[in-house]
Formats: sequence, C-alpha cells, structure tokens
Amino acid sequence: MQEDWRHDASCKNEDKRHFYAHEEGERIAIPERIIQMCESCSVKLECLNHALDFENYGYWGGTTAKERREMRLAAGVRIQRLESRIRFFEED
Repeated sequence: MQEDWRHDASCKNEDKRHFYAHEEGERIAIPERIIQMCESCSVKLECLNHALDFENYGYWGGTTAKERREMRLAAGVRIQRLESRIRFFEED
C-alpha cells in the first residue's frame, strides 16, 4: 500500500487527539486551527481518499466521520476491512 502522502501532510506532527471529536467521553468540536490546516493541506485529497476507504472516526481530509458515512452511502461503498487499516498504522 502506497501511503507516502502522509509524509507531506500539514498535520504530520500534530497530536492526533485533536482530530477526533471525543475527549474522555465528552463530545467536543474539532479545533478551528485543525480545520484550517486541513483546508490548505497539499495532500487533502489523498487523505480524504484514505479516510473514505478506512476511517470510521476522526477528522480526515477536511471531513467528519458523519460526512464520510454520507459520502459512502451515496456512492454505495463500504469501508475496507480492519486488517488493511492495521497495516496502515504499522507502517509509521
């Protein structure tokens, strides 16, 4: 799996907790600076494509989990299997 885009991501050095709308069980908003970082990221499309294939949670490619679920539903596609996601994170 080719995931070199991650090395060019604007967020590569950010605390990944900022990309998830849950903190200790409380629902919180994605920080505005994270939204702006995604908006101007040179690999936003690659990130979104990855998220559409693998990510049920978090803010990826400028989209929320709910937005991606709606995109998948409209396109009639399902998220890929967990084994593929595990390989993605083991490559770090």
